Amino acid sequence: MTGPSSPTDQPTVWLCYNSASGSHVDGLEEQIAERLAAADLNIARSFDAQSDELPDAGMASGAKVDVIIVHGGDGTLNGLVSRLIGWDGTILPLPGGTANLLCHELFEECEWDAILDHYAAGKLTPRNLKVLRCSEHIALAEMLVGPAALWADAREEIRNKEASAVIATATDAAVQSAEGPFVQIIEPEIGREEGYPGVRFILDYGAMKIEGYWQDGFLDFIKQGLAILTHDFRQGPHDDLGTAKWVVCRARDDAEIELMVDGERATISSTAEISYETLGIKVLASKARD
Repeated sequence: MTGPSSPTDQPTVWLCYNSASGSHVDGLEEQIAERLAAADLNIARSFDAQSDELPDAGMASGAKVDVIIVHGGDGTLNGLVSRLIGWDGTILPLPGGTANLLCHELFEECEWDAILDHYAAGKLTPRNLKVLRCSEHIALAEMLVGPAALWADAREEIRNKEASAVIATATDAAVQSAEGPFVQIIEPEIGREEGYPGVRFILDYGAMKIEGYWQDGFLDFIKQGLAILTHDFRQGPHDDLGTAKWVVCRARDDAEIELMVDGERATISSTAEISYETLGIKVLASKARD
């Protein structure tokens, strides 16, 4: 178990948060600090992702930081983890975004205050962080490959409350999802020969689960778009394609491939290798499975 052991042996703790995340409220960082202080734990330094440069491995190692607590969504957590590769400390994620997929995977009780109380009581266990990798991009929860990933741009505009931008990006996503270029899974050869508007990869205990999202008609198209906008893929029509530890995808016509990585957008070349890996960083969790 990891947590405080005695008043003379307290870890050095930093806090990173995103003041623009889905569930952030003013003063939340003070609430977190007060809750820790009640267990004789102090936050040595705080960072707001909206105004501060988040710490990297060299900074955290140089300051001999033991634990970095991060409150934010999957995208915020992903950005921090990517910067901390090479650091030998431990991350404690607190749910603070729209989906919080990784936190639901790590904790039985997925509320930030309950997680923090369990940490203060020494009830959490370090766990190797598993990721999906595609080129330089890593996903802590999920990755969507193909033109359907463009729906994530419309979701971002919804967050920003830009109605005209939502219409423009949703229209673009609609056209691309309907017309392609679709993505085929070529190694191993699985799924529909014509490919999919979106292939979703999800971390699944020792491998990655693969789902191919399709649309055979207008109703399927609407369902798929709404599923991505609301971050509830289960509502979208799809094929369950099993699990793997490594696959190769290719866009038809050698087009670039659109990605949605933990809710954030990226673009890569026409061929993408997606693999399941263990990252050299630990996270605290209440669930025992690794």
